[in-house]
Amino acid sequence: SLPSVEPGFVLSHVRALGYKRLDVLLGAARDLPHQMFVHVGDGPHRRDLMAAAPANVMSFGSVTDAQLRWAYQHASVVALTCAEDFGLVPLEAAAHGVHTAAPDARGLLTHDQTMLTLYPFGDSSALADVIAAAPAPTGERDPTRLGVTRFTEQIQAVVGHYA
Repeated sequence: SLPSVEPGFVLSHVRALGYKRLDVLLGAARDLPHQMFVHVGDGPHRRDLMAAAPANVMSFGSVTDAQLRWAYQHASVVALTCAEDFGLVPLEAAAHGVHTAAPDARGLLTHDQTMLTLYPFGDSSALADVIAAAPAPTGERDPTRLGVTRFTEQIQAVVGHYA
């Protein structure tokens, strides 16, 4: 578990780097003052992030694998603020039965749309709206979405295509 964190928070699992647009997360947190936001991820901008964060944001920097699994299992929704070329966070969230709010940009558009709601990139108010309306977590861990077997099958399919 994470110290002083109760289940039902918004999880942001991303390194604290400028281009990751954590300012958007802080804006959404300001729009939803009664919702707890938990940031997990270290980085050079973490100190600045927390200095500007409202009281409903907690940041844990680096965590253990067990703590990260706990975070996914107890989050109400996962919030992404950066436009990723691919992005593993939505896959990890879906594997834990948790919906992701993500920018309508780049590689995130190729993810499972049943576990993802898109919002306009950089719009903290839209992110807050998506978080407020996000479906409840299923509570079911689904290794078929992200697991060794699926990973192996997908890699073999890609390699086989080019062999």
